[in-house]
Amino acid sequence: MLTIFVLVGCATDVKLVETRELMDTAVTITLYGSDMVELNNTLNLAFDEIERVESLMSIYTESDVYNLNGNGVLENASEEILFVINQSLYYSEISNGAFDITVQPMLDLYSYSFGELKRPPTDEEILDGLEEVGFSKVRVVDDTIYLDGTKITLGGIAKGYSIDKAIEKISELGVSGAMVNAGGDIRVLGSKPSGDWVVALVNPRDSTDLINTFSLN
Repeated sequence: MLTIFVLVGCATDVKLVETRELMDTAVTITLYGSDMVELNNTLNLAFDEIERVESLMSIYTESDVYNLNGNGVLENASEEILFVINQSLYYSEISNGAFDITVQPMLDLYSYSFGELKRPPTDEEILDGLEEVGFSKVRVVDDTIYLDGTKITLGGIAKGYSIDKAIEKISELGVSGAMVNAGGDIRVLGSKPSGDWVVALVNPRDSTDLINTFSLN
């Protein structure tokens, strides 16, 4: 689904907002500038960056990560894949495994158990599945990535990385005020003509109640 809202104020207050369904979520890009044609071009190129990252890191369609999971090894990995996986391993280290890209076997287990067997997995199945989980099962040697009896998902980091790349593209094209919001993962560039960006944390039990607000620039 595609939704576009355009608000035009004074010459420096042209606003362009568009939402697209990408990376299994709603991605909204908001831009401010003085030229609608330039803003529209920038917006499309920013969305292209997010689509490009998704095509590299999806586990469901033909991609480097899809092939890595299928073969257990990925040779001549791109700089971006190496960067994101090395960052993932870094966050696994500093969080003592609380963040772990090798949880895909457990996600597969739960998906199969609830989807096909119509029940939760048993304790024994969970323990067996956990044998395939552990970030030490991922090794990066030069430009080759090895998996030792596991599969990975970059769902916990690829969305944020794609936002970074979109903001980089927006900045390169000269837009000084932007927000990219991918299902709650948010990064801003500059500020709005009226001041800081304001992000609210909504009470999940009452959408009219804002638990807190944050000013960003």
